[in-house]
Amino acid sequence: MYASRTALKKEDEFQDVFDHGQSVANRNFVIYHIARPDAKHYRRYLGG
Repeated sequence: MYASRTALKKEDEFQDVFDHGQSVANRNFVIYHIARPDAKHYRRYLGG
């Protein structure tokens, strides 16, 4: 598992990534990402 402090948790955080980020996809998987130069670590969410 990963540390919960780095996980995206709030609806507005998800919406920001979906609205302003970029996506990469294949038939089975989609990754949404957004550049945050001031961030010290990646924040992520894995859902199904």
